[in-house]
Amino acid sequence: MLMNTRVLSLALALSLGATVASAQVDSSFAAVIALSRTDVRAQKTEILRKGLALPEAEANTFWRLYRIFEADTKKLWDDRIKIISDYAAAHDTLSNAGASALVQRMFAWEEKRLKLNRDFFVILSKELPGKTVAHFFQLDGFLNRAIEMQIASTLPEVRQIK
Repeated sequence: MLMNTRVLSLALALSLGATVASAQVDSSFAAVIALSRTDVRAQKTEILRKGLALPEAEANTFWRLYRIFEADTKKLWDDRIKIISDYAAAHDTLSNAGASALVQRMFAWEEKRLKLNRDFFVILSKELPGKTVAHFFQLDGFLNRAIEMQIASTLPEVRQIK
């Protein structure tokens, strides 16, 4: 099972890398936004399905709850995309105050994501075995970090204005 998860995770990372490489070539922030919305979401669901390999009784419960979680996650990612878009639009002329404001928005976003995960943990824990819940969060966390790393690799660094 662990080897299967590693293979699936590597496949996602490689497919993300190909998407991001093309985004870097055309320097399009729209490609970064698309990365978090389309193929990655579908791939993430498929990777979770294969990685978790839930028995039918657990699968029905899990996927019913996951659809709700994913809808809330999509709304949260809309906020993240807005922050990325605002940074992309202002990065050449970003003031100290603007940079601080963006960091504060990211902290607030991360707190919302943590709250969503904690709330979903409580919901899942009431209906599924602890190891199933832990395995989901392990896979979901890895996939989210891979997505974040790919997005971060396409964004320019904050520049010091001298």
